Amino acid sequence: MISKNLSHTLFHISEYWLHRFIFNSLMFCFFFFSISLAYGQKSNSEIWTEEHEFIEENDQKRDVSSFLFSKYNFKNMLSNSYPNYQNDPAMPMNGIFGKDYEKIEIFFTEVSQSENPQHYMVEGKSNLKGVICKFKGMIKLDKADLYYGDRELEVQRIIIKGTYKFEELRSEPNSGIFQGGIKIICIPLVPITEQKIVFDLNAPQEEGVIRGFVGTWTSHQSSKQKKCLFGFYRFPYKFAPDFDLGAGESVINLKYAKTWFDYTPKEWKQIYQKIKNGDFDSGPHIYQTDKDYGIHINEPVYKYVGKDEWYLR
Repeated sequence: MISKNLSHTLFHISEYWLHRFIFNSLMFCFFFFSISLAYGQKSNSEIWTEEHEFIEENDQKRDVSSFLFSKYNFKNMLSNSYPNYQNDPAMPMNGIFGKDYEKIEIFFTEVSQSENPQHYMVEGKSNLKGVICKFKGMIKLDKADLYYGDRELEVQRIIIKGTYKFEELRSEPNSGIFQGGIKIICIPLVPITEQKIVFDLNAPQEEGVIRGFVGTWTSHQSSKQKKCLFGFYRFPYKFAPDFDLGAGESVINLKYAKTWFDYTPKEWKQIYQKIKNGDFDSGPHIYQTDKDYGIHINEPVYKYVGKDEWYLR
C-alpha cells in the first residue's frame, strides 16, 4: 500500500515538474520572440530618414556627403528663415504631440555650425497649449545623396538625413527631451558636378525645401515618452495617418481638432450637434470621409502657426 501511494505521489510530482518545464520553456520562447521582434522593428524616425519622396525608380544616386558638408553651411536652411524669402521674418514650425495629436510649435532662435561641419548647435522654444519652454541641443547631419536621371535639373533632389536632440530646461515644469530623425529635401540650381552649390531660396514652399523632424518627446520627470513630429509647412503626416483628412489642403480630423481651433466650448457643442443632425450647410464647413469628420484650416478660428507672435517674446 505504501509503495502504491509512493508511486502515485512520485507520478504527480513528475507531472507537476513536467508542466513547469513546458510552461517555462514556452515563456522563454515568448520572451525571446518579443525581444527579437522589438529589436527588429524600426522606429518612425528611422523609417522617415530611410524613405525618400520625390525620387523616381530609375534615378541614379551619388553620395555627396563629403563635398556638401565641407563646402556648404546649412545654418540658414536649418533655421526658420529658410525657405521663406530672405526678407521675411522667421516663423515657427508646426507639429503634433502625443497620441491625441495636440498642436505643438517649435521655433529655433539660434542655429550655429560647430567645429564639426556636420554638427549644428540649436537654441529654441517649444509651445504646447500656451506653455512655452526653452531648449538647447544639436542637429547632426549624417549623409547627403544626390538623386538624378534623364530629367530637367529643377526636379533633381538632394536628400540629407541626420538626427536631432533638443533638451528643454529642467527647471521648466513639464519639460523633456525632443529626439529623433531629421530629413531635408532640397533642390540644387546648378549641377553639383560643377563643384558649386546653389539652392533655390525662392522656390515655392512645397518645392523648395522640406524639413521634417520625426521622433519622440521624453519627460524629465516621469520618463514617459510621447510621439512628436514637426516641420516646415506640412510636416510628415504619414506617421499620424488619420490626422489630416485633406488631399491638396489640410483638413484636421475632428477628434484631434480641439487644440487646433479657437472655438468656444459652446461652439464645439454646436459643431457636434450639427454632425449629429446631419446639418453641413451652416456654420463651419464640416468635411466628411467614409468614417471621419474634419475641419478645414481655412476656418477663421484656425490657430495658424506663429499666432500671437509668441516666439518673439
